Amino acid sequence: MHAYSYEHMELAAYELLRRVADRAGNSRVSELATRIGAEERAMADRVEDRWESATRASLRDKGAENLREELVKYLRDAHALEAQGMQRSRPARGSRACQRWRRSSPTPRSPSTWRPKR
Repeated sequence: MHAYSYEHMELAAYELLRRVADRAGNSRVSELATRIGAEERAMADRVEDRWESATRASLRDKGAENLREELVKYLRDAHALEAQGMQRSRPARGSRACQRWRRSSPTPRSPSTWRPKR
């Protein structure tokens, strides 16, 4: 999972760099960011193509009970990442945009309430 997320963060960084370079009129940096971004996309695609084998390797030594425990851990990880993303995209506290955001955003369930079905 880490390789997948890092490749996408790098891809986002080069996309942002390209857009800023375009606005600044710096075609050299824009072209470089476009080229490196394409390389990052290719690497992200290679990582994505290996998800199944990575999952198998990660879970190879876990039994059925441990698999349930792992599922809860992965659900908690996903929830934590989602909460971090929501925090980063939140408007400034006290602003009207923040008030609208709070009214429209769903309240995520606590990871402690997640239980796998048996």
